[in-house]
Amino acid sequence: MIKIQQLQHHFGSHKVIHNFNLDISKGEIVTFIGKSGCGKSTLLNVIGGFIHPSSGRVIIDNEIKQQPSPDCLMLFQHHNLLPWKTINDNIRIGFQQKISDEEINAQLKLVDLEDRGKHFPEQLSGGMKQRVALCRAHVHKPNVILMDEPLGALDAFTRYKLQDQLVQLKHKTQSTIILVTHDIDEAIYLSDRIVLLGEGCNIISQYE
Repeated sequence: MIKIQQLQHHFGSHKVIHNFNLDISKGEIVTFIGKSGCGKSTLLNVIGGFIHPSSGRVIIDNEIKQQPSPDCLMLFQHHNLLPWKTINDNIRIGFQQKISDEEINAQLKLVDLEDRGKHFPEQLSGGMKQRVALCRAHVHKPNVILMDEPLGALDAFTRYKLQDQLVQLKHKTQSTIILVTHDIDEAIYLSDRIVLLGEGCNIISQYE
């Protein structure tokens, strides 16, 4: 369960988030849509603990979120893979327990990348790299996954395939997913609830 209460954030005199309140149930996929510059990405970073809000609070599983943690995974438009590490080693980053190549390959198989674990990122296409990012979520099983337009730079065919894999991920992990996108069709297909945001992350309406 995520509770966002009286959240406000500003950069200097510019107020980016104004009195934002929202409850999100465990296992729910919620999508934020709104015009560029309305504060969606900033809101996502505050929820993840990457930005400390000017006021208000984010509560995840009864704990106030104050900093990033392994139970809250962020996926960006760029894959953020380390080029000098293999795919297996990239997936291991941040994982506290030892995990074998065989275990990782079983998860890579879920995103159609079996036997790619010993490759380096430069040997994979853009769509494959984003699938590795999804595989991280399969392996780490975070309570919350935050996604800032992670499929936006992909071609249509690859994007549709990853959307299906994201839905499968949600069913397997029961993670709560918060997604930012400009693609209305994507929002409708993936979401349990769509939240339309205006200036200052003002909630204009919600659709279920």
